[in-house]
Amino acid sequence: MNMAAAVLRISSADRKSIRDAFAKVKDVPSVIFGQATFDIETRRVKGAMNAELVVQKGQFTIWDGKPT
Repeated sequence: MNMAAAVLRISSADRKSIRDAFAKVKDVPSVIFGQATFDIETRRVKGAMNAELVVQKGQFTIWDGKPT
């Protein structure tokens, strides 16, 4: 949501302005990605990593790939 809010602050509501604004937004604070920058070629956050999480003993932990 922070990324979308940052884009709307610097653009108007038309499609082209929003698309162009995504290319200008840099280092938006994000809970998941830290400082996020949008990659217009892949249409994703640059450098995003996937982490598979599971709950063990009431805490989130990274899944080791083994069945539980």
